[in-house]
Amino acid sequence: MGLSNLVGNERNNMPKYSVQKSFTFPYGHRLMKNKNLCKNIHGHNARLDVRISTDKLNADDMVIDFTDLKKIVKTLVDKLDHAFFVNKEDKRVLEAVYSIQEKDKMFITEKDPTSEYLCQWIYEEIAIQFIDPLSVENTKRLHVDFVRLWESDGSMAEYRHD
Repeated sequence: MGLSNLVGNERNNMPKYSVQKSFTFPYGHRLMKNKNLCKNIHGHNARLDVRISTDKLNADDMVIDFTDLKKIVKTLVDKLDHAFFVNKEDKRVLEAVYSIQEKDKMFITEKDPTSEYLCQWIYEEIAIQFIDPLSVENTKRLHVDFVRLWESDGSMAEYRHD
């Protein structure tokens, strides 16, 4: 009896391979809607976890080469390194920070730049990198399972699009 007979042939029971890579970067933000300490300007030494999966390995018997995954994600991480995130409605902080922050290191967000919001934004920025309009096979083969953003060793947000 083969493994496929034990688990069935349904889509949810298909073999799934995944790889995960972690990155670190410092960033700052303020949560203007927050009633606690996060209403103050502050920063984090973040850890970003990205998991990519597939049902079928590539020609090199891999989900994706870790070097290629690093290139894709590191491009974004380099932009986020020492960046500051601010809600577009936070006029006082926008005015103050805009005068001193490097423009390419300031991200103005639609909502408060919470870990949850940043997770979704990072997920979308990474997921678009796996959609190659010239390669339908590649688009179907790889999937970003989740993005996790750790603000500290004990505090993490996760975004996944199932």
